[in-house]
Amino acid sequence: YPLLGRVYFNLVVNFTPAVLEGLLYLCFLKQGGYIALYLKGGTVYLQYRDVTYSLQNKVQQNQPYIVKAYLLNKNLYLSLGSELKTFKFTETFEFISPFYVGGVPIRLPERVSGNVLKPFVGSISNVTLNGIMYRISDMLRYNM
Repeated sequence: YPLLGRVYFNLVVNFTPAVLEGLLYLCFLKQGGYIALYLKGGTVYLQYRDVTYSLQNKVQQNQPYIVKAYLLNKNLYLSLGSELKTFKFTETFEFISPFYVGGVPIRLPERVSGNVLKPFVGSISNVTLNGIMYRISDMLRYNM
């Protein structure tokens, strides 16, 4: 898996949106800020601190997708289907446990932006982080 400084980051999320807005993944960073993967208007966004990266292709309701984000050779790669975008990314970071899938607890709103706070509506079947697959209860439904 890609290594940047001391940190591995390779994220894969399998999801089917019922609504085209909402948080897919969020984790906080030891040095402040967070990394969030979310949908807004059907567009996939990855936010790191004050920088937001996005993909051109939009998702459709009730269709399955796989979105991937990973670091390799000081580049951030973000993909959805056949689309792959590359962004320069020279920072290193360390994660703070836990990470969140589909939404965040009530106590977090002051720490994250409004776009990230919207709960995901649909199903998330798997999240793979740094080679470890987390099965989300075989298509657990969020907020439906």
